[in-house]
Amino acid sequence: NIKNWLYDNELLNTVGIYYDSCVKSAEQLSLINKLATQKNSKKLFRVCEMFNNNDIDYITFKGIILSYRIYNNPHSRLCGDIDIFVNSKDFNNALELLLNNGYDFTDISTIKSEHHVVLNDGITTLELHKNILNPFINIDEYYLINHTNRVIISDCDINTFSITATLLHLLYHLYMDTYLAYGSLYQILVNKTIPQAGRFLYRAYEIALFLEKYSAEINWTDIEIDIKKQKFRFFFKKMIFDIIKIFPEAFPQSFVRTVCNLKFVNDERDCLYRYFIESDKNNSNNFDVLLIDYINNNWESRREKNIYRKVGENISLVRKSSNEINNDLSCNITTEKITEGLKIVFKVSNDDFFISQIENYDTQASDGVHLLLCGTEQYSYNSIFFFPKKIDGQIKVIVCDVLNKANKVLGDDLIKADLSKTENYYTITAIISNKFLKENYLSSYLYMGLVISDCSSETHRRKNELILSEESSEWYNPTYFAKIDIK
Repeated sequence: NIKNWLYDNELLNTVGIYYDSCVKSAEQLSLINKLATQKNSKKLFRVCEMFNNNDIDYITFKGIILSYRIYNNPHSRLCGDIDIFVNSKDFNNALELLLNNGYDFTDISTIKSEHHVVLNDGITTLELHKNILNPFINIDEYYLINHTNRVIISDCDINTFSITATLLHLLYHLYMDTYLAYGSLYQILVNKTIPQAGRFLYRAYEIALFLEKYSAEINWTDIEIDIKKQKFRFFFKKMIFDIIKIFPEAFPQSFVRTVCNLKFVNDERDCLYRYFIESDKNNSNNFDVLLIDYINNNWESRREKNIYRKVGENISLVRKSSNEINNDLSCNITTEKITEGLKIVFKVSNDDFFISQIENYDTQASDGVHLLLCGTEQYSYNSIFFFPKKIDGQIKVIVCDVLNKANKVLGDDLIKADLSKTENYYTITAIISNKFLKENYLSSYLYMGLVISDCSSETHRRKNELILSEESSEWYNPTYFAKIDIK
């Protein structure tokens, strides 16, 4: 319903009052948020005053600042933590001041972070930034750091971004969130949708509000110059056009033209996203076709590097140990077409056999075989883990659908498996039924990915793994799988 949708997108307290069914909930949330905002405001003002008095070169942003700048009612914006950037020359002094005035490390390991240190005074969380944005997204922050304004809020003198720098930060922060969402192709393969940043609508809404309120004050020449010098990945363009789909008049045409003409970094991870976005066919009716074309074409382009086998031909995988203490991790895979379906045998080397409790389906907490199957006769994608389990004193295999952490146990009518074990090996024999093959369009051929999980009997966590894909980071990507010709 509308209320849940607004709540999930963090817009209930902002626009809920315009919907009769949401007014009461929105008013309650606004009251709670008002109290939280008042608390955070006092904390922020005290820190800014302390930094001002000690000549600390700082910039505070997000949170309370946006509450005052974007909304007529500063309590409308959901209250979060406090964000303060401190110049490197003053960072240690700022940290010492905070630690001597009631703050402590939320997690002391964040002191090693290049982004920010997380502190807490028992009530409020404060992120003391070494960099305004996470450095891994490779944003040049020169303009942000060098374009600030002093503003007076509740009689407190605060240093923050200029209006133009604030807009840049809003865009770059959404890009950072989008970067995280685009970190893996897994979601597009599994859910058949191009990912979007968490809280995208909320952030897009605030960008649109900011643009409307400060249109006359924004220096668009500076904006366009700064985005031209950034090293964006391709999805920055899609991010901007996703905002335009919701708010068509948000950006001036000169800015849109600049975005269209940007030279994006050449990142191999973006080839699938670029393929879908540039095809301009990314709707539910065509998504399967696009995925099929992409997988088949890109697998063929990598054919010399990928594994191709006809059913009955073996695949041998070995991961050499980095020291003389541990043994090599190996797996020999054999396939056979039988009356019941497709028989696959995995013979895995093992010198430290560990299996988890019966109800534990954490793939990182048990030895076992993770099998990924992709079909392109019609599109299908399956992620299956063969869990060895001790049941009634015997080691048996539970076959589990772990796609998107579904952890659904599959019946023998789909896939059945058993296990045998020697001192140095365990062998899982799986029968992929004709029913499963037919339902998932795998009867003629399939793309097969594989991860062998090797866990420690001491830590009960994965200590090693053997991956079929040539590049381990692409363990889930069918263009790196082995292709098995069944017919």
